[in-house]
Amino acid sequence: MKSIFFVDGFNLYHAIDKYFDHNTYKWLNIRKLAEQFIEADEEIKKILFFTAYTIWNTDKIKRHKKYITALSSKGIEIVKGNFKKVEKKFRKDKMKVIESSVSDSELPDELVFQTYEEKETDVNIAVKILEYADTELYDRFYIISGDSDFIPAIKSAKKNYRKIEFINILPIESSGYSLGQVCDDQLKIEEKHLKSSLLEDEIKIGKLIIKKPSKWV
Repeated sequence: MKSIFFVDGFNLYHAIDKYFDHNTYKWLNIRKLAEQFIEADEEIKKILFFTAYTIWNTDKIKRHKKYITALSSKGIEIVKGNFKKVEKKFRKDKMKVIESSVSDSELPDELVFQTYEEKETDVNIAVKILEYADTELYDRFYIISGDSDFIPAIKSAKKNYRKIEFINILPIESSGYSLGQVCDDQLKIEEKHLKSSLLEDEIKIGKLIIKKPSKWV
């Protein structure tokens, strides 16, 4: 049994960031994590990690690049997307303010502002699912994500290509009913999986030494 993993990096990261109030599990060895979900007769042939650099924050980019280098040293293939600047509109009558230093009476009825959105990860995952479905290299496709945007790609692969078993692995405390409906099985990441899947504090790559960041803010 030959398997390939498609890892939605931001979906996994934000689930960990939301559920835990510490940074321990962000220095995560994706290969070790994947190995906990395969069967005894199964071989992981490829792991694809989909991500993008937060271009507006230099410190985050440095930590992110360090992490990507660490993952690459474990034989994980990195597929990069991009953040794009988008225009958003806040409407007081239709949106709930979760937290604000401005009183409700002082908030404008409508506010247009610019922010960044990661636009390519879902498309990249969908493209890669279809690309590898058209080969005879893998029997089982694992999708680590709770995002339903690439469900059409899974449906297409199951309909138009040879028989492939799709398994969805949900990030911790994530819901994914729609994904579960189109996949052959659905599993869940628990804290015990994260705890057993940490990278070393120092990773030596030739003359380069990668150290775990002291903070992830």
